[in-house]
Amino acid sequence: MKSGTPFFRFFLSFCLSISLIACGGGGEGGDSGGSSSSSSSSSSSSSSSGGQGGDDECSATTTSSLRVADPVDASTILDKVLFGYQGWFGAPGDGSDLGWWHWAPGEKPNGSNIDIDLWPDLSEFDPDELFDTDLTMPDGSTARVFSSHNEKTIMRHMRWIWEQGVDGIVLQRFVSELPHQATFDARNDITRYIRKAAETCGRSVTIMYDLSGSDPDTVVAEVVDDWKFLVDCLEVTSSPYYLKQNGRPIVSLWGLGFTHLTEQRSQAQALIDHFKRDAVANQRAFLMGGVPYWWRESINDSHPDYRDLYEQFDALIPWSVGRYVDQASFDDRFTNVVVADKQHADNKGLLYAPVIWPGFSWTNLMGPGSPLNQIPRDGGRFFWHQAYQHGNLRPSFYFLAMFDEVDEATAFFKGAATAQDIPIDGQFVHYSIDGEKLPSDWYLRLSGTFAERVHEQMNLEPTIPITP
Repeated sequence: MKSGTPFFRFFLSFCLSISLIACGGGGEGGDSGGSSSSSSSSSSSSSSSGGQGGDDECSATTTSSLRVADPVDASTILDKVLFGYQGWFGAPGDGSDLGWWHWAPGEKPNGSNIDIDLWPDLSEFDPDELFDTDLTMPDGSTARVFSSHNEKTIMRHMRWIWEQGVDGIVLQRFVSELPHQATFDARNDITRYIRKAAETCGRSVTIMYDLSGSDPDTVVAEVVDDWKFLVDCLEVTSSPYYLKQNGRPIVSLWGLGFTHLTEQRSQAQALIDHFKRDAVANQRAFLMGGVPYWWRESINDSHPDYRDLYEQFDALIPWSVGRYVDQASFDDRFTNVVVADKQHADNKGLLYAPVIWPGFSWTNLMGPGSPLNQIPRDGGRFFWHQAYQHGNLRPSFYFLAMFDEVDEATAFFKGAATAQDIPIDGQFVHYSIDGEKLPSDWYLRLSGTFAERVHEQMNLEPTIPITP
């Protein structure tokens, strides 16, 4: 369904006029891989449960690596540690009709067509969460992948987040996908699964619109109509765990002002004005901007003379992935860019959050010109050094990029631990690739350790304080 069209507007009015029954379309999906049914229960599901993190799905046996967190306070984003969450993987048979979404273009994944660089650890997954590829594991078994269009898998991911005490996720919603029925439906299903899992595990959720690849002629109408749909039909902001600030639901716009995107200044202004002023009361938002790294100076990755536009956001999340490649180059950026950015944001009364990421690789997506393990994780030290420096600067909150991003190998979730855990066809990153043996949950544990120190207002140690 293309938002911004007369039909979409008719559909939206129709769904509102006949209450939640019409808003439940797209289905519950679930443990058989995303089968669809028409039900309204998911759009308001689990509100009565209160998200206490205490049912069977989120009541793990405590071990030394688990924190089993109390429910978060979703009334504020201050001092939160949040994962960006893509939720964009699919497979034939998962109920989404999206094929091998983000695994491979069109055909079953094999050693020559796969798009991801970081291989996930799927050892805990059940058979009904897994899909066969044409890749082979070292023991001769068929390599399998997961789908985001599976309620059980979403719950599993949220449980991992809860176990480590990280506060929640920033759920990506790609505007370029909204005009296409299959991705629109799948995104809505995944949003329902996320809400249910967040309420079960007591984790917070907020929506981030990614404007990459969107049509500049229709982007304003598409975002405006889609947010109305999310609020009035899916009722995302009625969840007790939808994140708010100053009494308003939080929404993010990622991409305004970037030189590689094509929106006009007037379109960017229209989006900001809508969320902050022009929308009806229940759709106004505390507006965060995923902005260029050099937003304050409006140079390099930013269109010139956009700083006054960035300053109209309520909070800023400067995109740092790829802007430095090791601890030394990070320190240079931190000293010469970040410190002044944070001070400027404070002076303008804006919340400020750094983007912290563990490493980077996209050779399967981009080709041999981009080497495997292009920006090494260095056993977690690259992440921890960023966390240490940013943490001691005391920003408003933290954005960890990303929970499930295996395309560019920035994921924090459970990944292949060693070379014995990746397919023998093709080339992939695993967590021990830099020469020291690490467990599959290492980056979740580092995230949890970081979150614990943030929550306790502790000074961070300059070196990793836990052992693999």
